Amino acid sequence: MAAPLRYPLILLAWGTMAAIYLPLLPAAGELVGAARSPAHWRALFADPQLGQALAATLVSTLLSVGGALLIALTIVAALWPSARWRRLASRLPLLLAVPHLALATAALLLFAEGGWLWQQLPFLTPPVDRYGIGLGLTMALKESAFVLWVIYGLLGEKRLADQATALKSLGYGRWQCLRWLVLPALLPPSAWCCWPPPPGACRR
Repeated sequence: MAAPLRYPLILLAWGTMAAIYLPLLPAAGELVGAARSPAHWRALFADPQLGQALAATLVSTLLSVGGALLIALTIVAALWPSARWRRLASRLPLLLAVPHLALATAALLLFAEGGWLWQQLPFLTPPVDRYGIGLGLTMALKESAFVLWVIYGLLGEKRLADQATALKSLGYGRWQCLRWLVLPALLPPSAWCCWPPPPGACRR
C-alpha cells in the first residue's frame, strides 16, 4: 500500500467503526445499569417463559452447529478429492457472500405462517416451533458454507489427497476415509487415538 494512502485509509476505517458502534454506547450503559438491579434479575427468573427460551436457545444452537458440521462432512465424504470438490470450493465465496439477515428473511417469507409456501399450500401450516428447530436447521444450512471453507483450507495438502487415493485403491469406502483420514486431520491430535488409521494409511 502506498504510504500517502495508508493513514487516510486507517482513519477512514476507524471513523467507520466509530460511526457504527458509538450509537450503541448509551444502550450498553442502560444494559449495565439494568444488570445491576436485583429486581430485574428476580423478574427474569420469575418469568414463566425463561425455561422455554433457554431450551430454544440450546436446541437451535446445537442443531446449527451439529447440522453444519454434518452437512460439511457429508459433502467432503461425497466429493473430496475430486474435480467436483474443486468446483464447489471455487463457488464457496458466493455462498459466503450471502448475508445472514437476507437468508433469515428469505426463510421467514417462504416458510413462516403467512409466507409464500403457506399461501400456496395452506394445508402445510407449520406448527408452533417452541424449541427453535426451524431456526437451527436454517442456520445449519447457512453455516455449513463457512465450515466447508475452513475444511477446504485444511484439506489443501496434496499429501492428504494422495493418502485418500491410496485408501480408496485398497478398497476403503468414502466414510471409512472420512473416519480414518479426514477427521484426524481436522480434529485435534488426540483424534488419532479415537480413530486409528488402517495400516499403511500414513505412508507417503
